[in-house]
Amino acid sequence: VVVISFRDTHDFSEMELFIGEQVASQIALTVTMAEALRVSGQLAKELDALQHATLALLNTLELEELLGKILDAAMSAAPVADKGLLYLVAPETGELQVRAAQGYSDQRIRTLPTTAGESYPARAVRYRRPFLIADTDNDPLAALDPDDERLGRSLIVAPLLLSDKALG
Repeated sequence: VVVISFRDTHDFSEMELFIGEQVASQIALTVTMAEALRVSGQLAKELDALQHATLALLNTLELEELLGKILDAAMSAAPVADKGLLYLVAPETGELQVRAAQGYSDQRIRTLPTTAGESYPARAVRYRRPFLIADTDNDPLAALDPDDERLGRSLIVAPLLLSDKALG
């Protein structure tokens, strides 16, 4: 809404009404263009992060270093993210294990027990679909997740899938 006010009373002409409508239309168009630019900028950042992840794949064969770089690239696609964890399914046990961590000051995060049961990561692997949790404090399933404290308040939890196999 655009409001243009006058100190005194004013009788508006048809031309002034037309000009007011045109100004409002131009402002609406400008707002729409600004939002489109913001969205395209965010998409460009996400694509850049994916490119960095691809470069990491090409530049290292050390799995732990590679996983750290991939997690870092994924987090840079969501610049307001505070922390990140990357879990892989251990082939010998089938359990999820933390293999990369970003944003945690305590490095013991990697040695915490593996997730199981109803944790968010376990559910993402089990159902082979991503979950968006806006607020873990108001999510009824949060009480079932023993890892909830270390994960955060709002989460994107996406399984690592290759064809029909869940890698983590």
